[in-house]
Amino acid sequence: MFSSMGRIQRSSARMSLVAVLLGLAVLLPGAAGAQTWQTLLDDSASLASWSHMTAFNDGSAALVSRDYLPGYTGAGVFFRKLQGGSWSSPERIDGGLPTYNGRTAEVMGRVFVGSANKSSLGAAPVVVIISARYSRAILDADGLMYALFVKSWNGSSWSAWTRITPVGIVNDVSADVDGQGRVWYTWNDGDNLTNGQYRLSSYDLATACSGAVHTLDSASRTLTWRSTSLVIAPDAIWVTYRAPDGIYARRLANQGAGPLGPRLSVQLGFPSGQMSAWVDGTLWVTTESPLRLYRMSSSGSFIQEAIGGLTSYYEETESSIESIDHYLPVVAQRPGSGLVLIAARQYHFEDWNDSTNDFDESSLVAVERSSAGVWSGPVTLDSDESWSEIGNAASTSAAGLFIGGTKSSGAVFVLRRLP
Repeated sequence: MFSSMGRIQRSSARMSLVAVLLGLAVLLPGAAGAQTWQTLLDDSASLASWSHMTAFNDGSAALVSRDYLPGYTGAGVFFRKLQGGSWSSPERIDGGLPTYNGRTAEVMGRVFVGSANKSSLGAAPVVVIISARYSRAILDADGLMYALFVKSWNGSSWSAWTRITPVGIVNDVSADVDGQGRVWYTWNDGDNLTNGQYRLSSYDLATACSGAVHTLDSASRTLTWRSTSLVIAPDAIWVTYRAPDGIYARRLANQGAGPLGPRLSVQLGFPSGQMSAWVDGTLWVTTESPLRLYRMSSSGSFIQEAIGGLTSYYEETESSIESIDHYLPVVAQRPGSGLVLIAARQYHFEDWNDSTNDFDESSLVAVERSSAGVWSGPVTLDSDESWSEIGNAASTSAAGLFIGGTKSSGAVFVLRRLP
């Protein structure tokens, strides 16, 4: 089938990969006749580099993004609310960051949002977590001055920003909020030149107290984005992280009271990214390059699961190269039971005899796995688009599975998988 698709490209028909492979009318399992996926937001007026979201049982949601400012003069943090089926206008919320020795803070890196109560947007404070770097005139001993900051929204007004980490090297951050309202976050205290350690800690907004700092891996180093993934399970805090020799997982038991469990190997080698989720009472981990899916067994070991519908492909001949790759995977709880795996699909064709036939096409696709292990899909969520950061912005509630992220164009988007 792929070779025939290459012939189509060489004849300049330029038909969509989605149309050839999948058909245009694929629906994932759901209520008969229902629209399984909805586009809730596609804000092409924005120019964001990172975004994150959380969803609630009443269908409301909160989205935070780091948007470029006019003229690329920096970045700001913007907050949007979905209530009653309508989105609020983006509200800039990064003003008033605490200074440090007279230096101001500039928003950098990823942004996160979470809430302790998932019943509705107004039921409990919504917490935003960001990273920022303090300004410097020259590269001095304080040249690497990063920190994490939090603020909360109580339904009508914002709290002030609070710095929750010491100022220093804060890389590869992942963050979320547990059912008690505590902010959990991971980071690495190294950079591209200095080996660092992956660490886990928490901050209680109610008491303004930081929790214990746990070292996840003392022989690690910072790598690239998507190096850590934080999962708040009903009884524990899980972190998966990428060390130099593979992907590992560690569990902080008793809802974060401890102890910290042993390091568990998920995948050996050097995968380029990973994302984790708590699905049907177990931890699932997905990695890319190549795309793989792992399930934690009752014995604590991780078992690789075959993925239906997202097969990669590569063929090289004397006249052409043709390939299909899947990357930026997100694994999440499917409404009810089972999981959803979402990835960006990249189709590439290169004609060595006629470059006018060269072709690249990207789309966002999803497959589902039932609790019985049966795969369905794939379905195209968005075609003809290159996708950048989806992050761990997947949030499952009684209103469905919400996926938020940022397109390569900078547009912020939110999609929902109906229950």
